[in-house]
Amino acid sequence: MRLAPELTSQILSYLGCVREEPSVRYLNRLIRAYIRRVPWESVSRIVKRQTTSEIESCPRWPDEFWQEAFEYGTVGLDQAGPPRAE
Repeated sequence: MRLAPELTSQILSYLGCVREEPSVRYLNRLIRAYIRRVPWESVSRIVKRQTTSEIESCPRWPDEFWQEAFEYGTVGLDQAGPPRAE
C-alpha cells in the first residue's frame, strides 16, 4: 500500500523527521520517532468496533489512523497504557 505524497509529508512532519534516502540509519530514526510520538492504545480500536455494525468496516486504514493521530493523539492497535511523554 502506497501512501499519498501529502500524507507522507504530514506523517514525517508529525514525527519530526525530514525525508531522506532510504537507509538502515534512517529507518531506525523513523522507528525511534514513531515510538516517541505515537501512543499505542486500544481505545480508538474499541470505539470504532462498538460504533461500526459491519466488521469489514472496522479496519483503520492509514488515512484514518494518521488523521486521528494528528487530530486527537490517538492511534494504536493493542498495547494499552498511558500515552508516552515527549
